[in-house]
Amino acid sequence: MVQILLMGSKRKKPVTHVWWITGMIVLVMAGAPIPAAASPCHQFPWPDPEPPGLYAETFQAARTALENGLRDEAERWFRIFLQKYPQGPAAEAAKFAMATFVTETHDSEGAFLDVIARLRALRQRYPDSPYAPWALCQIGEFYRQGGWYQEAKGAFEQFLTAYPDHPLTPAVLIGAGRNFLDSRHHLEAALVFRRILDEPAWHTFYPDAALGLADSAAAAQAWDQAQYWYDAVSLERPELIRSSARSLYLRGLTALAHDQIPQAMEQFLMAFNLHPHADATGHAMNRLSELLLTRGAEVPALWFADQAIKRFPDRIQGRTGRMLVLRWAIQDLANRKESREADDIRPRLAELGIAVPLSWH
Repeated sequence: MVQILLMGSKRKKPVTHVWWITGMIVLVMAGAPIPAAASPCHQFPWPDPEPPGLYAETFQAARTALENGLRDEAERWFRIFLQKYPQGPAAEAAKFAMATFVTETHDSEGAFLDVIARLRALRQRYPDSPYAPWALCQIGEFYRQGGWYQEAKGAFEQFLTAYPDHPLTPAVLIGAGRNFLDSRHHLEAALVFRRILDEPAWHTFYPDAALGLADSAAAAQAWDQAQYWYDAVSLERPELIRSSARSLYLRGLTALAHDQIPQAMEQFLMAFNLHPHADATGHAMNRLSELLLTRGAEVPALWFADQAIKRFPDRIQGRTGRMLVLRWAIQDLANRKESREADDIRPRLAELGIAVPLSWH
């Protein structure tokens, strides 16, 4: 039996939906996703400003605000700092840090291209700066996140050629491996991640590389290898898996391949809960819909398919969701001989705002 509770639907706080689905609890906190996996280039080489006093305090206030995600406050402190101290190592650091601030006056593509242009300009102005390698790493990462995979590949390769022994080299390799994954070059991705695991000096990056290997194996349907690496990461850094919608979805597929249905549903549900608008989550929602339909849980199954339709209306995830709803409606018409039986489910679907084909009478 499926029970649906809606709490606080008229309040401004996030609405919590609770489903009891075949013994599993689903908590959906609308509008409260966790951050995605951090950029491999996020470690900024901060200087220690000297002399101490107001000079250092102002810079430290900007740094603290930035590290706490308070971008506007960080920008305000950096500008105050640069007005008083426009030259020197700390001023240079402030300029590079501020270059990554995404403006809100452009669409998403224009914004990340603006950031890349600012970082390139600073690299040309300060070619010998200790922040120049970091900026190149960020350029590759911004290209990757924007879906410009060939440009990202070029930036990462430029870094590895120019700074082969730099402390950021393993971070750049992580970015390059993820870029191969994003562009569906799974073998190349696996080779990059394996290179990191073969270098003892890069041991702090082992969990990220292991997760990359797990995702690469799962994407290539090498299910046994994928499960091995997912289990390894889960033992040491399970938060890495939770921070990635792709990893959760692929781990769910890995569990499905091993007939571990409850574990697969857990991963798909976690992707839905933690990353509600990620591309991989759309696929996870449709997988949940399929699994729930096979168990006779029609209402939650159709709800997940409907959510995929609404969140990805012009994407493959939405088209798959529409196919699932249509397939269910056709099967339902074939199975139900009396319209009175069909009437039992109509009110529940209407309450959830789920649209079914008009031909379903």
